[in-house]
Amino acid sequence: MSNKYNISIHTGDEVYAGTDSNIFIQLIGNKGISEEYRLNGLLSGNAFERNDTNKLTLDVGADCGDIYRLKIRSDCRYGGSDWLLSWIDVKQDNNNAPISRFSYNAWIKDTGVKELDVASGLTVEDKVKELYETEYSGEIITIPANSEADFTYKYTTKLGILLSETEISEIGTSTNTSAEASYKSPTGAAAKAAISFGITTKKQKESHQELKYDTIGEKEIKIHLKASDIERKYKVYCTYKKQDHTLRIGSLVYKVPVMESVENSGFEEIK
Repeated sequence: MSNKYNISIHTGDEVYAGTDSNIFIQLIGNKGISEEYRLNGLLSGNAFERNDTNKLTLDVGADCGDIYRLKIRSDCRYGGSDWLLSWIDVKQDNNNAPISRFSYNAWIKDTGVKELDVASGLTVEDKVKELYETEYSGEIITIPANSEADFTYKYTTKLGILLSETEISEIGTSTNTSAEASYKSPTGAAAKAAISFGITTKKQKESHQELKYDTIGEKEIKIHLKASDIERKYKVYCTYKKQDHTLRIGSLVYKVPVMESVENSGFEEIK
């Protein structure tokens, strides 16, 4: 894939909409994050004039993939520094790449960094399938003869994520067991950011929770077992509720399993 990105920046159509200030941009894609670049030095003539579209090609030195977020800022250095930014289009320099449209339609009047999320042009989908899996927890309880038992068990789960360029898989969801996340790809941090964007930003209307990594959940369950005239041993079973996300961000598809809850699902007596 290309390391170059074609960028179009449109200034709004109002009095004093343009600016002579320096404008800086940073691209965030599903494969990587660029450095920050000053755009003025890459444009010829007067840049960022009223109702004008400035076009340039930016070589970021690495394949950042499809751009789903960008950061833009002004240094507000000169007179008339306010700037009415309308929209920004970003397209990787190849024929098949989508054009990511970032709409702003507001004045930039300070030096703060503005984060813009893709508004159109880039496919962002999150398909969710809920799974219920009942498994032996690894726990065995022993009830002495002629004894009742008030059984209290704390389920502690920790979700680990393995990141690669295009795949994410669960490496550890277990009871009373820790599982650390492992990032074996240099693009792991970018993938993590892209997935969080896809699940939390695009799908908030469906009430998806923010994807979290290395999170620990704990639940206490209390169960009463009646007395018997013999010693009894039981295996403890749990039902795990998971959400399997099939997340598409531009050209990449991620498989993301997310643990939601764990419940006690019963006991099996060991004869």
